[in-house]
Amino acid sequence: MNYKWLIIILLIIAAFWLSSPNNQQSLLSSLKNDSTSGIQNQTPSSQQTNGNTINTFNNSSTSSTALNRTTNNQPPQQITGEITTTNYTPFTFPIAGDGKCSNGEKCDSPDCPCTEGFTCSESFVCISKTVCGDGINSPGETCCTDSGCPGGKFCDETIQECKLALPALANGSIQSILANYSAYDSDLDSIPEELEYLSQFPDEVDGKPVTVVIASCGTNCTKYLIVNASGQVQGEIQ
Repeated sequence: MNYKWLIIILLIIAAFWLSSPNNQQSLLSSLKNDSTSGIQNQTPSSQQTNGNTINTFNNSSTSSTALNRTTNNQPPQQITGEITTTNYTPFTFPIAGDGKCSNGEKCDSPDCPCTEGFTCSESFVCISKTVCGDGINSPGETCCTDSGCPGGKFCDETIQECKLALPALANGSIQSILANYSAYDSDLDSIPEELEYLSQFPDEVDGKPVTVVIASCGTNCTKYLIVNASGQVQGEIQ
């Protein structure tokens, strides 16, 4: 069978069926019921886009509250509160040499010198000034005059370094040394001398530890005898 003729026959039957008023009314009622059922099954929801309310439909029953609020034209809720402002001070970079000790400058700047009695440290912080010989063993100070030396050593104040020291001479040894040296010195200049012991201190000569004995040889006369580790006088400090 030719399909073309079959389609023509079906169209003739459909036209004949629609020509009946009863059939037309039944078809319109059916279409109306289907359209109403589809709308009732959907509930609106609201979305905010750029400040405007857009109502959309979905199958959620919980969106009915949003729809009611929109249709009732309720005014939007206003949030009240105190508005505060904060003032900011603009940051300015310090300029060295402008005579102002600005925030950010340290004691290495000519504008922020340390006060009297303080000095600028390597980390550019003002710290108490250390003075070698003031009797105060300050932190970081290299001064054996103030810090002293461990036992068996003496402080070479010329270079502020602890060096090996000879044991202090006993009184008997000192008297023997002075007597022998007095006789030796008298033979040299034919002037008898009476040496009177005053004091002693450790020292170093040619890299070797010695003891310097101080003795009085009369009015306005003082001798500084250099005594080696063997107890022999090896010379004088002129």
